[in-house]
Amino acid sequence: MIKGLILLMAIYSFASIYNQFIQPFIIYYITIFYYNNIVISLLILIQIDNFLLFYDLMNKNKYEYERNKVEDKYIKLILNGIDYINKKEKEFTKKKWRFKENNFKIHRSCNDIYDLK
Repeated sequence: MIKGLILLMAIYSFASIYNQFIQPFIIYYITIFYYNNIVISLLILIQIDNFLLFYDLMNKNKYEYERNKVEDKYIKLILNGIDYINKKEKEFTKKKWRFKENNFKIHRSCNDIYDLK
């Protein structure tokens, strides 16, 4: 807030100094007709530049939005792939334990009968 007020005061002081001291010399050497044409031309160029900057900003935001949409799609694919791998790993771990249990039951010796739990 204070920085904004300081900036506005600086602009106002520069504008008042320009209007009191510099503009009369410019109008003395250039007629008011040409001075007004130059000022209006500069204002039009500034507005065109502002429009082009706004257009570029809108295209940039649109491109970033589309890129984020694509990135979200790939992130979902990666997460689905990781979920699939985790499911397969759990299934493999279950099958491995079942095989070990069945293999242990099949190859048990007579001494293991008393150690059953």
